[in-house]
Amino acid sequence: MTTHKAKRIDNGEWITSMTIENKRSGLWFKDVDFKWVKVDPSTLCERVRGTEFFEGDEVYSKTHDLTGIITYSENSYSWRVRYGEESFRLDFAEDWKPTGKNRQKT
Repeated sequence: MTTHKAKRIDNGEWITSMTIENKRSGLWFKDVDFKWVKVDPSTLCERVRGTEFFEGDEVYSKTHDLTGIITYSENSYSWRVRYGEESFRLDFAEDWKPTGKNRQKT
């Protein structure tokens, strides 16, 4: 199963979940207490399989001395780190650390 994260409607905090429901009343996640929580669909992000990263996360690499954003490329069917106009495959996830910011989503 895929893990997603999004911001809660009630308090604006990020929540992660593997259980998502798309209902007429909006997008809902099941929280850690197994209660349904309404989330903002415009902030929905998918976890990068096998890593601690989510789409849109800002990451930093000491090795490369770069800060970039995790994105998915439909052209190459791969997760990439985008910085400025450049990007490269996220092959060595251990080189990257999250900064705690998600810059792609609001």
